Amino acid sequence: MFILVPLRVEEAEVNRWPVVSIGIAALCFVAFVGTWVMPRNPYGASDRAVDGVVSYWEGHAYLELSPKFRQLFDIGPYEQEHARALAREQLPSGEEIAVQQQEMDRRTDEVIQAYERSSLRKYGLVPARGFLQRGLITHMFLHLGWGHILGNMLFLYLTALLLEDRWGRLIFAAFYLVGGILSAGAQYLLDRHSSGFMVGASGAIAACMGAFSVLFAVRQIRMGYFIWLFLFKIWRGTFLVRAWLFGVIWFSLEVLKLLASASSDDPGSGGVAFAAHVGGFAFGAVMALTLKYTRVHEKMIAPMMAKAGMAFERPEALDRAEAAIAEGNAQAAQKELAGLLAQSPDLVEANVLMIKLEMTTSPPAAHSRLERFMAKLFATGSQELPHVVEELAPHIEHARLRPATAFRMGQALDAAPDGLRPMAEKLFAAAAAQPGPFAAKALVRAAQLRLDSNGEVGGALEYLERFRAMAGVPPDLAARADELEERARDIVERDQGGPGRFSGRAIELEGEPEPAAPEAPEAADPFDAPEEAPAQAEPSRSGAKVMECQLGGMTRDALSLVLEGGRPAQVPLAKLLAVAVGVATEPAPPPAPPRNILYTDLVTSWGGPAQPAQVLRLKSSTLRLNNFYPGMKPAEAYGLFLSHLLDQSGAAGLPDAAALKRGEYPRFPNVEAFTRALYG
Repeated sequence: MFILVPLRVEEAEVNRWPVVSIGIAALCFVAFVGTWVMPRNPYGASDRAVDGVVSYWEGHAYLELSPKFRQLFDIGPYEQEHARALAREQLPSGEEIAVQQQEMDRRTDEVIQAYERSSLRKYGLVPARGFLQRGLITHMFLHLGWGHILGNMLFLYLTALLLEDRWGRLIFAAFYLVGGILSAGAQYLLDRHSSGFMVGASGAIAACMGAFSVLFAVRQIRMGYFIWLFLFKIWRGTFLVRAWLFGVIWFSLEVLKLLASASSDDPGSGGVAFAAHVGGFAFGAVMALTLKYTRVHEKMIAPMMAKAGMAFERPEALDRAEAAIAEGNAQAAQKELAGLLAQSPDLVEANVLMIKLEMTTSPPAAHSRLERFMAKLFATGSQELPHVVEELAPHIEHARLRPATAFRMGQALDAAPDGLRPMAEKLFAAAAAQPGPFAAKALVRAAQLRLDSNGEVGGALEYLERFRAMAGVPPDLAARADELEERARDIVERDQGGPGRFSGRAIELEGEPEPAAPEAPEAADPFDAPEEAPAQAEPSRSGAKVMECQLGGMTRDALSLVLEGGRPAQVPLAKLLAVAVGVATEPAPPPAPPRNILYTDLVTSWGGPAQPAQVLRLKSSTLRLNNFYPGMKPAEAYGLFLSHLLDQSGAAGLPDAAALKRGEYPRFPNVEAFTRALYG
């Protein structure tokens, strides 16, 4: 058995709620519950009632079966001549035949009336009623079974959200309804005298697929496949396919199915409206091509959306540029973006993408474009400013920025998450690198960020020293610098002798070399444990010798730690025997409530008889994971850090590795209880 199903459109984002698409899905589900889930017999007449009429007729072959019954329930011609000939030899009296015919008519009328009263029949599209009927609209919100509705809603999710985002709500709603009507018309023309009913959103959704395949041709669809072989072997996986190719394959298969059903004299092909699928897709594709090549969308639709307060418009050139970048064709991407910016010079996404591209080919041109672009954003007070700075700051050379630009970009990140504050500090440091009106303010802001984000007092004091050397600073700024310096001195006095919190340096942009850090002893164990002592597989339960430390850096295979007294140490992950995690309560000075601290223990030796385990302990406040995972939420960053430790070291996870990877960390009343529980 083989199943192939589309899962999602890669990197698809919408810029406003797809209200119409959600409304369509909601109407379909409400109608499904009312017409299929709740009724005892969704079709009105049960199979048992229909079979009862047929059985009665077959037992009385000389009676006449209603032509309407034959048509509604697809009762084919029976070879009754022989049966009638036999029946004539034993025909009952005329009175008995009349009574039996009345019973026959009563049964057929009951079944027909029950069938006609069903909601599916009432609101479905019945070609025999003529084209203009209420079912022309209502049929596209009805479905027959869970597979029918879930399949249609999957394709609605894949295509409709991006179309609504591109065209706007009113135009998309009109397109969806017209697509549903015209696709139903295609099926109607195929068999306009049919008394069967047609329901389902697949015609309208086929129109969405046709338009999607044209407008978003280069988008990639993630396909999932599942293969079963004799119920023993299962293969599963995913692959990517371009939207245009997916559309061409789907449409071709529907055309083949339509031709096959037509040649078999069964236009409905067992209840599947292939003509509606083909007609809907063709309408959607033609409509999208018309809007694209007549530029109706750019000239009429986009201005109308802007006037209505729905100004977002994602040009196709942007999609083509992103596709070219994904294929490694930077030249084609720049050509698309250049043409787009010639038409819309203020388009944010196009400017950001062009700046990032030019950074790899012509940094001076990129910075010139950046200065012009940022000046416009500053002047208009654009709400896009923080997102633009977050996107561009990692890619630009801060030393090339004008001080005013660097300072304002730093200001844009003032309210950013903790993970982006180091980026803001670099921008303020760049603004302070040259004398001018922004230098003093930038130094104070950089000092404050250094204190707020990672507590490196040394770097903050260095910024403040530079500030003190400046002449003519405003009094209010000098007062703010005094407050920051007092705060930094308080931290130094409170944590005197602590591990490296105030050893960080301020950011330099002139390229001066950093002083070399003292080298750690070669292959030195942080606890000077004898190398010849064999490592045990489990704790000796003789307690633990715990050394608190601070995370200074990490690579794939090692951690850089700062031990007590500021001594650096490299700890290869291969030396770790276990990683233990726990949350313990730590008292705080009144009136502040107690704090919950996340502890991470790195076990380098289990000790031995009467020998304690050797443990390096990291507190959540000394990890500073925002430096390694900028912009990420703390919980997510810690999860990645912990997974890195466990996966790369092969160490045991304590107290339970599976729970730790799920983010479930045990809680303890205090850190002593945490230590006793793990090491005795």
